[in-house]
Amino acid sequence: MSKFVKILIMHMGLLVPFCVFGQNDSLSSSSDSQLVRVKGFAQVKVDEDISKLDAKDKAKRLAQINALESAFGTYVEQNTQIGVKDDQVDFVLMGNTKVNGEWLKTISEKVEERVQKPKKKNDHQYALWVECHVEGLARRVSNLPKFEVQTLNCPDQKCKSVEFNDGEQLYLYLRSPEDGYLSVYFQEGKDLFRIFPYHNMQRYIRDVKIIAGEEYVLFSSDKSSASFDKFPSQLTDELLLSSEANVTEQEVHVLFSKQPFDTPMLKSQAVRVGYDEILPMQIDFDHFDEWLLSNRINDRTFQYKKLGIRTVKK
Repeated sequence: MSKFVKILIMHMGLLVPFCVFGQNDSLSSSSDSQLVRVKGFAQVKVDEDISKLDAKDKAKRLAQINALESAFGTYVEQNTQIGVKDDQVDFVLMGNTKVNGEWLKTISEKVEERVQKPKKKNDHQYALWVECHVEGLARRVSNLPKFEVQTLNCPDQKCKSVEFNDGEQLYLYLRSPEDGYLSVYFQEGKDLFRIFPYHNMQRYIRDVKIIAGEEYVLFSSDKSSASFDKFPSQLTDELLLSSEANVTEQEVHVLFSKQPFDTPMLKSQAVRVGYDEILPMQIDFDHFDEWLLSNRINDRTFQYKKLGIRTVKK
């Protein structure tokens, strides 16, 4: 793990540090669903409202959306919003446009910066654009009930956050409309660490079963959130983020399926690197990516969400 970040695990108050789209071609697969090779493009202008780093992230997302729209089209998801005005209840039908495909794997990604000259002679303001060309594997979206997940900076759903200060704790809120199985990985750079199941969940070798409708707050020993089949809350791993760089980019990978799924090839045991220091089971990104793609192709109930976070030095 990079020297720029450190994740800490705490048991009963004991601080235990550990380093934790346009053109498309159909491809055959071993499952009933057909994979499609897609290409997309997007550009985002850098200005006072968006930094160059955020513009690059946005351009990547928009390029994937462009590829999915070109290959699969869009649909309008309608929902009803309720409002109260002058003691009268109003029902407003809202429509959100969504793409009909889901992104499975990035094959290539090219991000460039382009400086645009002023269009008027008296204008001396140059514009900076971030452009992204992306190619990947995708398929038509399945109509699975989606689980809800958010990163938090306190053990309450109201504390939703993607930016953390150095020394701040990370929590994960999760709720699913269906019973299923859960696993969570933390990524920095090319290395991933399995952070859920917890280190002391010896009986859960692969994943942990969660119950439909229950509200879970992971990495919190607070007993008010849903528990995991009599697992002692005082043994919960609590994660504390730190950064020596000004900004450290990290990602949380959340995996869910209606049926149990195998663990990728990890180190057999967590490694103790000090009296109270533990290095959790680890996998490099390339092997994780191959394992993830295999599960998403062969298990149509398998769902995956990647949450980007950043830790800011105080």
